[in-house]
Amino acid sequence: MPLFKIPRLAGRIGLATVLAFLILPLPLRAGPLDTRPLPAGAKVLRASTFNVGANGAGSNLFTPTTVVLTIDYAVQPGKQLLLAVLYDRQYQQAVSGHRPEGAYPLKATISGTGSKSVNLGRGSYFVFFQSDGSANLSYRAWVK
Repeated sequence: MPLFKIPRLAGRIGLATVLAFLILPLPLRAGPLDTRPLPAGAKVLRASTFNVGANGAGSNLFTPTTVVLTIDYAVQPGKQLLLAVLYDRQYQQAVSGHRPEGAYPLKATISGTGSKSVNLGRGSYFVFFQSDGSANLSYRAWVK
């Protein structure tokens, strides 16, 4: 085979790969949350899309007053995640290698697309997600 045909073949394979990703739905993507409108006066504290592994992932949140925290989520199809909201002291215990003491403000197994809400007082919190393996997640944390 002449050498000039190899770049043509590689180009065709590359083009076919790009077209396949544009045309076919990607099973690793969680659904978008922008189809879920927020109520008037709601404030988004955090919104992100990332891959959650066995070690978990999360973010800090601060609420300046008593609020209802709502977490909208879209989990990769066929996957389940643990969602937990921890008090700051529980988070500090966890990062120092100790088991967090006391009940979490929110702890739930989530899958698909949905929302979970919890009443929180003024203070610092940590929103935590964990998976048995690996799962893609989009989430939006907001208060009203």
